[in-house]
Amino acid sequence: MDCFARKYPERAQLLSALIEQEGYDVKFHDEPDTEFQTIERQLDEMRRDYFEWHGNSGGHTYSPAQRRLRSELEHQQGNLIHWSFDAKTLHIHSRINKNIDKFNWMFGADDADLINHFPTNDEGAKWLNAVMGDWMSRSSIPGASDSEEFTDSFSSRIAWGTLNVVFGAVEVVGGIALALGSTALTPVSGGTSVVGIVAGGAMTLAGFEAIPQGFDMWRTPNEASHGAGWLDPPRSFSTAMMAAAKSAASKRGKSHATRRARAIWRTRP
Repeated sequence: MDCFARKYPERAQLLSALIEQEGYDVKFHDEPDTEFQTIERQLDEMRRDYFEWHGNSGGHTYSPAQRRLRSELEHQQGNLIHWSFDAKTLHIHSRINKNIDKFNWMFGADDADLINHFPTNDEGAKWLNAVMGDWMSRSSIPGASDSEEFTDSFSSRIAWGTLNVVFGAVEVVGGIALALGSTALTPVSGGTSVVGIVAGGAMTLAGFEAIPQGFDMWRTPNEASHGAGWLDPPRSFSTAMMAAAKSAASKRGKSHATRRARAIWRTRP
């Protein structure tokens, strides 16, 4: 951290303000691989218990408390893969995994050559600067450029933006077809076709809203730009997918702390 402050004083000042003013915590993982394996054993035990119960009773499922625990354990595992900002915690590891900044066509399998298990302070400071740059570019905090977005963040954003456009277009076409079909049936069914017309119109508007959200995901890493389209009503499945993607990829929503981080950057000495 001292090396980071010497090499990147402005971002170190922002990080210091986040810690001191916003209550951010810096969590250092000295043995991330061991932590990951420990959590994996807990998850394996939960899965084994589930299948044993399910086989014996035929109707056992995870309780709400078990589902919450499983979700929390999986979330903790995610934080042990790469350095990252998670809510109000910055996770730093004793090794640097640069797979997050490379195209990986092996369906999530990390390239061991891109993992540095013994980084120097200088390498750690450089990587922390990159991690902050990716987070700042996605959180619309001044001081970072779009080019600092990690490749993994970029590819996920483009992929989910594409799905948003595709499913938005499907909703538009399906909504129009439903509305037109209901209109054609009006002489036969009377007022009951109004339900189809309203549902078709709602689907069309939802798709019309989802498409520009996908375009915005292609255009910019700023997640605040991805949350609304032209109309900004409550949205449908395609938008729910985008929200799920944002949650999976880092969980990268616009919190009060993030807004304060932008304010801190603007008002720094």
